[in-house]
Amino acid sequence: MMNVRLAREEDLPQLISILSQLNPRAKRCDPERAKEVLRKLSKSGQQFLMICEIDGKIVGTAELVIKHNLTHGCKPYGFIENVVVDEKYRGKGIGVKLIESCIKIAREKGCYKLVLTCKEELVKWYGKFGFREFGEKALRLDLEE
Repeated sequence: MMNVRLAREEDLPQLISILSQLNPRAKRCDPERAKEVLRKLSKSGQQFLMICEIDGKIVGTAELVIKHNLTHGCKPYGFIENVVVDEKYRGKGIGVKLIESCIKIAREKGCYKLVLTCKEELVKWYGKFGFREFGEKALRLDLEE
């Protein structure tokens, strides 16, 4: 059975492993530091680290970050980050459930928009949820290798 929920500390070993599929060359997070970071983001009320599990195995994750701002009547907006489904489980609707969960939370938090960045080949897939290119380019400055 597929279940989407917020991540817990006991999920971290599997979660870190799945996140490594985003960029296999990226340095993995130290387990103790990961616990500290998860505790902080869980308490923030502004970051929601979602996981999808099947029969107790974590098979996907997505993170929603809520950003408060002083435009649009002071309504917040959201960023969806770090969406990844274990390569062995892709094509089974897991990503759909994760994105739908992020959209639901963003609506509950009163966000007026959601933003994400993705590879060109995923633009059409995200379009199924109503995401569209909006004439702006996402730029990135890597501060570390």
